Amino acid sequence: MKRVSAPFSRLPLDRPTAIVLGAEKAGLSPEVLGDVDGFAFIPMYGMSESFNVSVAAALVLYELTERLRAEGRPWRLGAEEYLDLRVQYLRASVREPDILVRDFLARRGG
Repeated sequence: MKRVSAPFSRLPLDRPTAIVLGAEKAGLSPEVLGDVDGFAFIPMYGMSESFNVSVAAALVLYELTERLRAEGRPWRLGAEEYLDLRVQYLRASVREPDILVRDFLARRGG
């Protein structure tokens, strides 16, 4: 697939998409660059050359969610998908999650 660079406001929303933001100076790693289908940018005007990564993320996510809502595209996770992702996140956020789960179930009598 040819890699196209376009303003993120023209990013197609007709299929699942991952947004990857690079570090301000280093950009994206070579591994990530090798896997992307295309590039999007935030148009800049004036004397600034870039936004910091948190501002860039906020701008991109705001624009894309507004477009998804306006186009009536289903973008929210279902209840089961949400719970699965939440459990994955929580398991990755604590040390020895299996011990915590075992202790929790033991206290509940399960």
